[in-house]
Amino acid sequence: MEQSGILKKSIEGGQWMFLNTIFQKILGLGTFFILARLLIPEDFGLFAIIALVPTFLNLITSPNFETTVLQKSGDVTPYLNAIWTLNLVRALIITFVIFLFAAPIAKFLHAEKAIDAIRLGGLLILAQYVENVAQLLFFKNIDLKKVFMRDAVSRTSYSISSILLAWWYSSFWALFLGNMIFFLSSSIMTYVLNQFRPRLSFNWKPLKDLLPYGKWIIGQGILGELYGYLESIILGRAVGPAPLGLYSRAKGLAYTPSGSFLSIINKVGFSAYSKIQDSCDKAKDGFFKSLDILLFVTIPFAFLILVGSRELILILLGENWIAMDMLFKILAFAALANTFGALIPNILNALGYPQIQLKIQIFATSISLLLLLLFTRLYGVNGAALAVLITESIMALVYLYYLKKIVLFGFQDIFKIIFVPLIASLTVLGLGIVAVNFFAISDNIAFVVLLGILACVYLGIVLEFGKIFNQGPYRTILLALQKN
Repeated sequence: MEQSGILKKSIEGGQWMFLNTIFQKILGLGTFFILARLLIPEDFGLFAIIALVPTFLNLITSPNFETTVLQKSGDVTPYLNAIWTLNLVRALIITFVIFLFAAPIAKFLHAEKAIDAIRLGGLLILAQYVENVAQLLFFKNIDLKKVFMRDAVSRTSYSISSILLAWWYSSFWALFLGNMIFFLSSSIMTYVLNQFRPRLSFNWKPLKDLLPYGKWIIGQGILGELYGYLESIILGRAVGPAPLGLYSRAKGLAYTPSGSFLSIINKVGFSAYSKIQDSCDKAKDGFFKSLDILLFVTIPFAFLILVGSRELILILLGENWIAMDMLFKILAFAALANTFGALIPNILNALGYPQIQLKIQIFATSISLLLLLLFTRLYGVNGAALAVLITESIMALVYLYYLKKIVLFGFQDIFKIIFVPLIASLTVLGLGIVAVNFFAISDNIAFVVLLGILACVYLGIVLEFGKIFNQGPYRTILLALQKN
């Protein structure tokens, strides 16, 4: 495929992923805001514990051949049946193991009231792995319209079912059953959207071809997710379900803006970067364009949470959640630092440097766990958030150092990208503080209106700066919105 064709298809795919992400996040946030009024933080903490062990076992046993297949050139269909069978067998074993050991798991994590749901927790993994493995081709071929259709159905199913169940049961069971419906509806859609029908195949020898590259991805998959699970285990054991529920929701909200766009960029970008592995200039240009978009969103969001998190929590979630205020502030800036730590690994893998990414992750996981254990013991859940912020900041610098050596850019190039959204954010922050004090804004509606006005001012500053000085995310935004 010609590079111009790759760019065109990547932009088209990015547009579908943007639509998908906006739909997912609006519906997802709206669902959470409703559920937060129907349930209490402890319910979210208990569900986090229910999902913790099955997802952890899935992580440490996963060969992650899916990512390897995306990187591999040529026809990959000969691998699909073997991958599907292997995943299905793993899911059945995980389900059985968790059913047997549910009681000690519940006792260790202070979640005895959820022991029945913990016993059934393996079904969350099984529901995922009955899906059509050929959905990998949606990403490999950058055919992301089908991904949008799959996700739209599954997210809508989750929202409707979880809200109705929470209204009826008012317990963590609403979250458990809602997620089961989410995974099953997603699996059904993968069969509707692709004619390939997987079948059992215990001939796993062809998968050996994927190991030279895949061994690095396996290590990355484990280390990349390991910290999140150990984080929940440590917090669940140390502080219990209710604080864990506050922490998990605060982190989820704080990472929503960056996570939304990273999801688009990484899913579209991996296939695109893989096709231009020999062109450092194009890889560098792609990285800068991605960073333009991410910082355009994450910098103003971090400053917004710094000064307005308490008001936003009261408006959107209610008084039961006000204890997450400080958590939200710290984690918003951690999410800003994570912009680099989550974007660059995907580029390193696609360009053929998975071994570098694995080494960095070993270092990151070690630092993360050390800081998490120390700060949680000293400051509780706020200490855990502080550990995340420090770790994300260190890793941003480490990732930039390594990528700089591969695609050859200067730190002054990064500063140019940061400069415009930073200046615009500080300007809007100053105007917001003056407006709140001058007009004595305390009403919720007035506060929301002010946020809307300030968002328009921020956008105007960024666009005008781009038109006049040809700097900032202005050009990248126009490229992302162009028609094909």
